[in-house]
Amino acid sequence: MKVLMKFDQLKNDNLYDTNCEWKICRNLSRIMDVKVVNVNENKHTLSIIYENPKTVSKVIDELRRIGCPIKYTIKTSKAELFRRLE
Repeated sequence: MKVLMKFDQLKNDNLYDTNCEWKICRNLSRIMDVKVVNVNENKHTLSIIYENPKTVSKVIDELRRIGCPIKYTIKTSKAELFRRLE
């Protein structure tokens, strides 16, 4: 499934820079069953594709740990993480 999340106030004053975006992508790539689709710096949003709801809680916890807490979830839709070849 796919989810779009909005960031809360970040710890540092520099809201978004390439270093922050890189840190988010790097840390979330360590969580299995998560694919980062987009980090939008202007709208302060993060779009990911995940496999199960437990993964979303891991993502939220990891973002909180690195200083990028999620304010709320904007939109959820169904999308597969891995495409199946038929």
